[in-house]
Order: sequence, then structure tokens, then C-alpha cells
Amino acid sequence: MKYFKLFFVTLMVSILMMISAFAGQWQQDALGSRYLKDDGSNAIGWEWIDRNNDGIAERYYFNESGYCLINTVTPDGCLVDANGAWVVNDAVQTQALSAQLSITQNASASASTSKSEQSNIGTVWLSATGSKYHSRNNCGTMNPAKAREVSLDEAQSLGMTACKKCFK
Repeated sequence: MKYFKLFFVTLMVSILMMISAFAGQWQQDALGSRYLKDDGSNAIGWEWIDRNNDGIAERYYFNESGYCLINTVTPDGCLVDANGAWVVNDAVQTQALSAQLSITQNASASASTSKSEQSNIGTVWLSATGSKYHSRNNCGTMNPAKAREVSLDEAQSLGMTACKKCFK
């Protein structure tokens, strides 16, 4: 019985350690801060992360090496503060975790999205010169390098309308 209890306790501790190993976590080294995602890979590009566990995520940009940019302008023209959080007019941009969507729109996304699917999209793309928002960053003659990723709510608050190619 004594060995069974020891085995059971060891098993439970091992399981708990495995669970925590898969949780996303920040890592600091001589080059800066990186965020390891749940799958163990480095975050690249924009990520919503609840850094202080308050139920509200802030948006961070990670370069191709996985390091968080700080006190600079990101390649897509957004400003990040000393913590690496995206700021607009000196206000950190946040998103409640309960409202966070896991949908990611990228170049491999479908070219057509129905009106009913449009309401499920959390992130859209703005071209550098247009007045429409897109479900992907390479729609038509849009330059993916100059496309800006924003929330659907932000695009609509800027007076943008849906692209007829992306949202049929």
C-alpha cells in the first residue's frame, strides 16, 4: 500500500508538471523577451497575451526570431511601448479573454467568406490606401507588406466597409 501511494503521488506530480509545461510562458535572455506558445513554439508576429493574468490580453509583436519588439514601430507601422504592448494614442490596446477569438486570417485563408462567417471574424486586414477591410492580407492588388492587421470592431469604427471579394 505504501508503494501504491508513492506511485500515485509521483504520477500526479508528473501529470501536473506536464500540464504546466504546455502553458504559454515568457522567457527572458540576453537578447530580450520571447513568448513560448502552448505547443512549445516561439510566438511570431502579433499575439494577444494576458501577461499579468487579469483576464485582459494585450497585443504584442514578435520578430522572426521570436523576440518581442519594445519601444519601436513594428514592420506593419504600429507602435509598441516599453513592455512591447501595442499602443494607439498612448493607450495600450486590450481585449477581454472571454471575447478573444482564435480565428487567424492569413495568406492561406479562403478567398471567400460568407456574410454569416463575417460575424465570427475577430481580425481583419486594412490596405495602406483603401477604405475596405479584408479577410486576408493579399486580396487583389493589396501589398501584404503594407497591410495592417486590426480587429473587426476597429475597422468598422474607422468607417471601413467589407471587401466584396473577401466577404460574399
